[in-house]
Amino acid sequence: MTQSQLLLDGLVKGLKKLVVSIKVGSKLKIQNMDLQKRLDAFIADTFDKQIEFREEQLFTLLRESDTIEFKKSLLKTQDGISKDYLKTICGFANNNGGVIVFGIEPNTHQFVGIKPENKDLDNRFITTTVNNGFDGNVKAFLKTKNYSNIIIGFLLIERAKERPVILKHYIDNEAIEGDIIYRYPGQTKRIHSSDLRKIINEEIKAHSDRFFERINQIATIGVENTAILNTLNGVLSTEQSNVKLILSPELLNDLNLIPEANIVERDGAPAYVIRGTIHPENTTFIEKQIPTTITPQDLYKSFIQEDCIAPSEYLKNILYQQTHYYPVYFFIQGSGKSISDTILELESVTNQDIKKQTKKLLIERLTKNKIEPPIATRLKEIDYEEFDIKSIKIEIPKIKLSNHIKGKREKSIAREVIFRFISNLSQIPKSTIKQYVTETIEALSHLEEQFIKDNKTHVLKIVNNILQIIGVQESTTNGNAKTEFKKMICRIDFILHNT
Repeated sequence: MTQSQLLLDGLVKGLKKLVVSIKVGSKLKIQNMDLQKRLDAFIADTFDKQIEFREEQLFTLLRESDTIEFKKSLLKTQDGISKDYLKTICGFANNNGGVIVFGIEPNTHQFVGIKPENKDLDNRFITTTVNNGFDGNVKAFLKTKNYSNIIIGFLLIERAKERPVILKHYIDNEAIEGDIIYRYPGQTKRIHSSDLRKIINEEIKAHSDRFFERINQIATIGVENTAILNTLNGVLSTEQSNVKLILSPELLNDLNLIPEANIVERDGAPAYVIRGTIHPENTTFIEKQIPTTITPQDLYKSFIQEDCIAPSEYLKNILYQQTHYYPVYFFIQGSGKSISDTILELESVTNQDIKKQTKKLLIERLTKNKIEPPIATRLKEIDYEEFDIKSIKIEIPKIKLSNHIKGKREKSIAREVIFRFISNLSQIPKSTIKQYVTETIEALSHLEEQFIKDNKTHVLKIVNNILQIIGVQESTTNGNAKTEFKKMICRIDFILHNT
């Protein structure tokens, strides 16, 4: 038998003895499907059965509790739902989860509804606010329903798998960064010390129980018959370190999860068996993982690392950003589509949550299909003796003096010096980049097209160092440098990937 066949034989024996529970945590759609089903059940089985019609108005007979809260309206900002809701979301996540019902007057329990434009609000608005609002992983799903032309919103918040969840934002004197909020019957407030201690103890016990459960399973089955499946990337780890078996994404998607209760009882606990066919192939697999939320940092990192598993999704994600200055040609090339087909695809995206100006400018940019110009101007006429780039701050006054340069031209000199060091294939230390970040960006924008193509690794390494220093999130810090960085990276993207 070949090594692959031996590995498969051991794997099948292990699977016959062990019921494996599959959780594909990296796929947001699967998670959202589960949340949506639970929210649908709440609406149908709880909310809809507690509606009363009186005096030609609709009212709910439900009352606020440790799992239900009413909000009169649903407020949103340009990028997400209002941060005012973070306190309640945090409270539910730290207790047993819950539902925020939007469009219900909290005191009278009358249906007042939310604004019509929020009827089909994309869950990206929820994801953005939730991801930025907490130190911790919180899952939430929003759905709306029409009741006699009154739109009611339902936001299901799942109990956090790892608690406590901690606030990262200041909220109207009611909660501050670092607070742990907890849901009590009918109210949300800072957690009591006893409840915090309870959460900590539960988390310690849960982690300990899961760990020893896995150890006991391995001991029962035997290490030689055990393979550990990483459901995020499909990698099966075994004792045979020289053999790597990876389930393809197609097989991960097609695995049938059959409730074990249909086959054999196991103390009433939900369990699953794997049903599928595994075919050994002489194929080299590359481990990849799609992030559940694509951030500006992800868009740039994907380009710099030249690795993107879902280029079309990344490209569409640009429409939700504040600017169109992203490396679009890399994603177009990865998708295998033409520029004209890409423009048609972008034009077809009409979700109300996209940034209309970003979409307009991105399509205009692709239609013109022109390279970004260099930033600032070079000071080509200067002359100087070679020196260590780390000494640039000391050398600039000397260069200025020896070249009889007048006025405040230190930045121009720094830009030209850094340009020449890069052109000579010298790496620029992070300390120098940090000191002259704008000048380094401008220097990169002046590199010749053929030089960038011939020395791609060298150039992208410097670009990556800049990204690590300045970041790309919207803020006033390094604002000018970030703007120039985005234009510079678009220029390099055009040179490398506009084929």
